[in-house]
Amino acid sequence: MAIGEELIKEINDLANKKKAVGLNEQEVELQKKLRKKYLSEFRNNMKTVLDNTDFLKEFEILKINTSIEEIDKLRKLDGIEKVTTKVNSYMITYNIQKVTPKQILQCLKN
Repeated sequence: MAIGEELIKEINDLANKKKAVGLNEQEVELQKKLRKKYLSEFRNNMKTVLDNTDFLKEFEILKINTSIEEIDKLRKLDGIEKVTTKVNSYMITYNIQKVTPKQILQCLKN
């Protein structure tokens, strides 16, 4: 679904001619038509790419209020990527493929 090389060549040729000697009315209209066609093809290609792209969310952040001792337990849990201290709470960045919020909270209760 690549944009045609011939279309791009025509657009570039008209742009170069415009810089060198200018364009007549027919060429100006052709240039507008070709640019419009190019943008349409570009948008369609981009839409196709995005429609066929899966965005995987790998990490989540969980905010909890707990003690440093409890956080030390969490650091040993597989899937915990980072623990950041905030005022009176901690931000836990975890890999959703390895651990769930329920498992994190369960670890804190034990």
